[in-house]
Amino acid sequence: MISKESLLIHSSTLLVNATAEGKVLYCEEGLSFWGGVDPDTGVIIGAYHPNKGASLAGVLSQLY
Repeated sequence: MISKESLLIHSSTLLVNATAEGKVLYCEEGLSFWGGVDPDTGVIIGAYHPNKGASLAGVLSQLY
């Protein structure tokens, strides 16, 4: 089943001229890799981050 969130369209700024396809993890807040993400699992562990518990492993991350 496709969730409503997966149907949303978000615009992005292209940083690398490449093609990518896959599941996207959309984050409305930035991520800190200095304690906000578990380096072994890729799980967001920031106590107050809206995506806490989501995994960055195997997904494209889009930061707002």
